[in-house]
Amino acid sequence: MHNGGQKQITLSELSSVIKETLDEHLEISYWVIAEIAEYKVNSFSGHCYLELVEKEEGANTINARMRATIWSAAFRMLKPFFETSTGIELGTGLKVMVRGVVEYHEVYGISLNIRDIDPAYTVGEMAMRMQQTIDLLTKDGVIDMNRELELPLLPKTVAVISSSGAAGLQDFMNQLEHNTYGYHFQVKLFEAVMQGEKAPGSIMDALHRVFEYAGLFDAVLVLRGGGAVLDLNCFNDYELCFMAAQFPIPLLTGIGHDKDETVLDLVAHTKLKTPTAVAEYLVGCFTEFDAKLNQLADGIFSGTEDILIENRNRLMQVITQLKPVTQQRLRNEKFGIESLTKEMHGEIHFRLAEQKSLLQTYSRDLNKGSLHFAKNKADNLAKITDRLQTSARRKIESSSELLERYTLKIEYQDPVKILEKGYSITTRNGAVVTRVSDLRKGDKIITVLSDGKKQSTVD
Repeated sequence: MHNGGQKQITLSELSSVIKETLDEHLEISYWVIAEIAEYKVNSFSGHCYLELVEKEEGANTINARMRATIWSAAFRMLKPFFETSTGIELGTGLKVMVRGVVEYHEVYGISLNIRDIDPAYTVGEMAMRMQQTIDLLTKDGVIDMNRELELPLLPKTVAVISSSGAAGLQDFMNQLEHNTYGYHFQVKLFEAVMQGEKAPGSIMDALHRVFEYAGLFDAVLVLRGGGAVLDLNCFNDYELCFMAAQFPIPLLTGIGHDKDETVLDLVAHTKLKTPTAVAEYLVGCFTEFDAKLNQLADGIFSGTEDILIENRNRLMQVITQLKPVTQQRLRNEKFGIESLTKEMHGEIHFRLAEQKSLLQTYSRDLNKGSLHFAKNKADNLAKITDRLQTSARRKIESSSELLERYTLKIEYQDPVKILEKGYSITTRNGAVVTRVSDLRKGDKIITVLSDGKKQSTVD
């Protein structure tokens, strides 16, 4: 393409023109307001290299960017001066006002050589942002909402939002678990990033997770150990504080800084200095409750003792008043009993006499009846005796006749009588011979007659 006759220069010549122009038209130095986007210190040279940015208000859109340098000689003075004045560690994310000289280098381009820094601006800027957040929360009507919640009398089950490796968390757990009173607590950790740009979103995510178990927890604790003021700037985030202020569970903070407080501390139900202080507060709720119980017990004991004494005195008065009345009543009752005894004694004698007379009458009647009954029974017995004697005589006579008949019959059957009639009995070897066929020639037999026996041999 033809340049139309325009003068041609080299890049280095152009750089020289730019440098000369800048040197000619720029002030010697400028106070510049910017945010530190990058912050690096060369450990060998001691130089500090930064990247400064300007963001659009309320957004992360970058409107301008420039490199900056603090040479080691200046850096050794500016860093401690700034941090001592503000209590804030110089670093990324900090908004500062610095005095610098604009420098142009043919290779590295434009940069700002920082010669001074105003600590008052940074403090004011942070305070202003914090106040803006507070004003906005107040306008939204939420800044007091969490503080208006009622913290349970004995917060025993708590959700803890913290980093698991944080020393502050370990201090808290040690203080809580080894309390001298032996109280036991239920603690669940919801881990979150507690420093830097990611911290607000991470803490809000933890709050969402806690909300899923909202009915289980008595309180939510946000714990972080000590650190630089800039490290705690995340707890001034509007969205985080807006959510925390409306959280339906009492929020307790122990963010670990003594001098200042963050917006999260302001919207929380209870702000405490350190994680250890939070543990002491929880234990203190129980010790205070125990003290109140002991005080009530002492009051009840004392009141009961007073009532007993008062009632005992009243009872003694009543006893004193009742004693003569009771004695007179006893005398009257005794007289009445004696009179009644006499009346009963006479009545008993009368009744006994009456019963005795009636008994005698029954006895006479019984004697008469018994004699008559005995006489009848005797007559009946005599009659029965006569009948029995008559029957016995008849039975004996009948039996005697029968006996005589049996006797005669036996006599008739006597073997001696039979032999006298001419009969005989023949035996062989002691056995009676009844048939001739039973005998054999040569048998010895005995013949029994009425006047004796005769032995013979069968021929």
